[in-house]
Amino acid sequence: MHKVDSVQSELDWLNFPGKSYSRYPNKPLMLIDDIKKVFDPQQNSLLQKGNVRRWLAFDQYNLCAGRIAAFYLPGADTGQVGFFETIRDEGVAHELFRTAERWLQEHGCTGIEGPVNFGEKDRFWGLLTEGFESKGLYLDNFNPSYYYSYFHSFGFETKDTIYTYRLNQERIPAKKLDDIADWSEKKFGYTITHFKWDEKKRFAAAIHSIYTASFKAEKRIAHLLPDDIVYLLDQVKPLLNEDHCWLAFRAEVPVGFILFLKEPSTMRHQPGILKGFAFATIPAMRGKGVEVALCRALHKQLEKEERKYEIMLSGINACTARMNSLISKIGGEKIKVHQTFNYKIRL
Repeated sequence: MHKVDSVQSELDWLNFPGKSYSRYPNKPLMLIDDIKKVFDPQQNSLLQKGNVRRWLAFDQYNLCAGRIAAFYLPGADTGQVGFFETIRDEGVAHELFRTAERWLQEHGCTGIEGPVNFGEKDRFWGLLTEGFESKGLYLDNFNPSYYYSYFHSFGFETKDTIYTYRLNQERIPAKKLDDIADWSEKKFGYTITHFKWDEKKRFAAAIHSIYTASFKAEKRIAHLLPDDIVYLLDQVKPLLNEDHCWLAFRAEVPVGFILFLKEPSTMRHQPGILKGFAFATIPAMRGKGVEVALCRALHKQLEKEERKYEIMLSGINACTARMNSLISKIGGEKIKVHQTFNYKIRL
């Protein structure tokens, strides 16, 4: 096992998935720059507080056979592993896990969560366990089906189950959306407006406020500042149409938002895909129709556009019953499952 500690070893680590997945037709667009940003403290503020380490495995012919990364925040009981890839060899997979386990244990961790991103859940989160026949989506984790058995045989146990849904634009029940949204907007007195690039700092502050209220209990984004949201928006600017992001305000207080990105493609004439990048409402407004009103605003915009899209919603946790129910009611079809796992470090 080799620690990533040189320019060449980092290149080997970054390039391994591209070589490993070259024969998989459903692999998503995989850009090395997206991964590099995760491990750059100037672009991932979480790394300014925590510590990360990466390793490569090599076979008997000195060819790359796998990779993994581990991360922890000082004082945290649970560390994280992610960016795990391996050839079809359980021994290699287990040695990668053991290496990460030993390093995390040395730094006071008693448990491991993975495979996850060392940052937000909007990308590189979870192990693909169902839906291998569907095209992978940009920034979603992709892996062969045999990875699951390696996590299971090492001792990882399922933590979260995460769904990806497909929506057919033609089958969205527009009248149902109208009825619920009209009732909700009249009863609760909020307004909905689309994102504007020339006011991105104002909208970033609103999105940050909604996220902070929505996920406070999980302490999921405690490290994020409004400026981090501005940076994330700038990162996805080529994929973000102003009319594909909508926010709800009640008495000028931001209460919910929805943001979709165009799926990038390297193929000409490929059908257009919109992917749900972020969707949140503050706890006080959940179940009151705000989510439906935001969906209605986006749907009406898409109806005006000449191009028809296939709509994808990823990152939907199985435990969020209200969100899963809403997606089912507007015609969502479950097409993929990702899972994260917990592991108790052997003392």
